[in-house]
Amino acid sequence: KNQIYLISGIVDKPEETSEVYAIKRRLEGYGVDSKNIQIEEKSMNTLENVLFSLEKLKEMGAHDVGIASYPTHLDRFEDLIKAVKKERPELIDKDFRIHRLETSESLKQRLYGLIHREVYRYELKHGGLKAVGKIEKAQRWKRRATKELNKLLPEE
Repeated sequence: KNQIYLISGIVDKPEETSEVYAIKRRLEGYGVDSKNIQIEEKSMNTLENVLFSLEKLKEMGAHDVGIASYPTHLDRFEDLIKAVKKERPELIDKDFRIHRLETSESLKQRLYGLIHREVYRYELKHGGLKAVGKIEKAQRWKRRATKELNKLLPEE
């Protein structure tokens, strides 16, 4: 079976230091042919990761997809995909399936992920996809919580 790997994220650094291209090099190191690796490089946040990736996967005709990330990031992906199914059903076919491919997660990533998931849930509840990242009360709370987390747990 021909597998395609889609890497999603902003390319904001030169290719040699970009996280997206580091993942691409790692896949190639595992023997994945570079022609089977696609890059979605426009997304700036998790919502855009989901939307832009779903658009690209639909164009590619993908129906059985694994998403690799740390667990709390996958939780946010699932919340957003559920909202997309409700609000933008044209992006997801009925037979589209997603598999969680969990990577390791640091304590800081876990706590950061929990903060962001609660903000996403609040925004989705109070305005749907169009509200994600735009409800100032939620964004203020997220900034304060993230600032406190960074004080408690500096870079790992």
